[in-house]
Amino acid sequence: MGTNRKKIALIVTVFLFYLISSTTSAQSIEVATDKTGYKLDETIKLKYISSIKIDSIKQGNLDNFEIIKKPVSIDQYYENGKIVSKYVRSFFLKAKKPGPFLIDSPEFYFKGNVLRSKPIKITITGVL
Repeated sequence: MGTNRKKIALIVTVFLFYLISSTTSAQSIEVATDKTGYKLDETIKLKYISSIKIDSIKQGNLDNFEIIKKPVSIDQYYENGKIVSKYVRSFFLKAKKPGPFLIDSPEFYFKGNVLRSKPIKITITGVL
């Protein structure tokens, strides 16, 4: 009887590990812009995109930009017969000066975990 319990415990452990890892891998976070180069007077749409509804966000450093507008939207679509939601938080920015900039990922908080994406690089051209 002890051997059967060990087998059942092993099966349950493997199943739970699979379930947790598949749930974690389903969480995607992305920071994106429409392009990598902008003119100084151009509006930049900076998007935070996630596959999960984030509890809160600690904004990264945007000191080189003026935030013009920040709406939140939820996109839903069908994928393999299931409804999939994508949460998008968009910031409309204007650069304060020309130059290359690295926009770090903010910290996304979800169920007590901190999630980050890769930073993005953009270049602003023009004259002040």
